[in-house]
Amino acid sequence: MNNRVLIIQTEPPLSSDLLSQAYREHGYHVEIATASHSRERILQVASQSEITVVELRSDDAQMFALCEWLRQHWRGPLLILTSAFASADVVRVYQMGADGLHPYPWSMRVVMARTEALLRRSQGRLCSH
Repeated sequence: MNNRVLIIQTEPPLSSDLLSQAYREHGYHVEIATASHSRERILQVASQSEITVVELRSDDAQMFALCEWLRQHWRGPLLILTSAFASADVVRVYQMGADGLHPYPWSMRVVMARTEALLRRSQGRLCSH
């Protein structure tokens, strides 16, 4: 597998290095960014990635704004890993353009399964039949 994943972490990260380690163990090339990186740099790395995974706290307005901006400029699969449990937060995540959502604490097996499903779907959209 030669898939590339961009992980945009909160500061401090919700998962420390567990998330990036799990992706690497599944054969992914991992790039890490935070909301403090320039948006142009994040877009550049996202454009080279098959999927972007974002750690999102429900009270992190800067990260919500980054996700909304990223969705306006990039159309690849966007998986949100969130600490948000209120239905209003979940609705907001999907309204900003997320393709999938998984609440914290997350199961790495479920995160990998969601990632693979999103990649299959996105690759299917690119095929002409």
